[in-house]
Amino acid sequence: MDLVRLAQALRVAESIPTKPNGRPWFSIQGNDDGRWELRAGYDLGWRSRWTWSADAAMSSKNEWRNLSVDGATEHNPGLQKAFKAAVKEYPELLGYWVQFDGPYIPMPKVLRETVEHRRWETIEFYHGTSVAVIEPILSQGLRPRSETNVGPAYGAGVGATEGRREAVYLTTQLDMAKHAARQAGRVTKDAPVILLVKGIDGSRVAADEDSRETDPWKSLDRMGSIAYLGTIPPSKIEPYLTTDGQNNWVTV
Repeated sequence: MDLVRLAQALRVAESIPTKPNGRPWFSIQGNDDGRWELRAGYDLGWRSRWTWSADAAMSSKNEWRNLSVDGATEHNPGLQKAFKAAVKEYPELLGYWVQFDGPYIPMPKVLRETVEHRRWETIEFYHGTSVAVIEPILSQGLRPRSETNVGPAYGAGVGATEGRREAVYLTTQLDMAKHAARQAGRVTKDAPVILLVKGIDGSRVAADEDSRETDPWKSLDRMGSIAYLGTIPPSKIEPYLTTDGQNNWVTV
């Protein structure tokens, strides 16, 4: 190991708080304006001072070098600003994986997410549904319940508040889409399916009311989900994932 790498390794050992067994033991909290702090341990009361938190080593993935984020998605400009500043101060964070509501994402990929010139038309979304309705969706588009008169599937099993009848709900968070698809599959007694949606009309986008935001961009930043007012044409939709006989997710 050369002197530069040795010096960096020594700095890493001193800078990132760890437990006696060497595992990372810290959290990064921040606000939507980009302010942040890295502190040893986990602060259960972070919501009183911050809008999001990223806790380290919640899983053994990547040799415990991972962050689990609550309160924001990878689209949140404040989180991105904070992560970029944190990486400058703690270069070892570049080797971490980050989890939002979906699979782990390498930190460099999170930092490449552009937020300065975002356009709804370029963002890829997911929509969870079931095989039972795939044919009409691919021929007629994703239509809101005000047009189909079909009851809600997402949240139906737990008595959740019904969403807007004139809206189709989309998310950038894969685990959220998987959950919605499995619920739809249970309602229709058929296999779950996740659709990939891209190229939506930005003038029809509204906030997901569950985000408690009125600005659709803030809804995306907070939850990774939005409401689309109207029908999404078939040309913007393609099947992405379904489950096999062992209930594992596979590419369509």
